[in-house]
Amino acid sequence: MDCETLPDFSRLSEDERASYIDELAHDVWSDSDAAVQYLTTPSKHFGGVSPVDISRSSDGASKVCIQLFRLYYGIFQ
Repeated sequence: MDCETLPDFSRLSEDERASYIDELAHDVWSDSDAAVQYLTTPSKHFGGVSPVDISRSSDGASKVCIQLFRLYYGIFQ
């Protein structure tokens, strides 16, 4: 998982953002079902909105991406 720089989500289409986030989630959880559950479950971290829904905007995709990096590297704040 490369986290040196986040992509410029404002330059990506909604489908490209979704694909990027989906790939990251699958990197965090090797279990596909767990990745889908994370992406589709409303989260307190995102104000009760699921990661897949909030990542439809470029700002939301950045927030989800950062959260996935934190989960992957064990950074819990």
